[in-house]
Amino acid sequence: MNPLVWRTVYLSIFSFESDYRVEKIGGLTVIHLPYHFRNKLDPGSFPYPFWHQPKKWDAYQTTVELLLVMKQDRVIGALRSAESDERRPRVHRDWDHQFMWRGEDGREEPRYTLYENLFRRRTRT
Repeated sequence: MNPLVWRTVYLSIFSFESDYRVEKIGGLTVIHLPYHFRNKLDPGSFPYPFWHQPKKWDAYQTTVELLLVMKQDRVIGALRSAESDERRPRVHRDWDHQFMWRGEDGREEPRYTLYENLFRRRTRT
């Protein structure tokens, strides 16, 4: 996935805390970024409906950190840690088998999924 798209689409669904930890493992650097999942966002703000698999949706809500794996000053991977906190607030969403939502302008859209927000021209107001 294009790094710009990944940063815009996926990083935007996390709220990061100020503390972090850097770990060296062999020739890799792992950056531990504590986060809270922004589970109250509008459904169209997610890259796809994570809640179609309740176990995955729950994992995003309870996982405590994002791990960025770097090699030679370049991010080569990102994943959620295995550590979770079951006390974190959760939002229940039912999977209605719909992948499209009405945007503010009335059009159907999975806003980020179609990447329209990233590539359309914006007019200044």
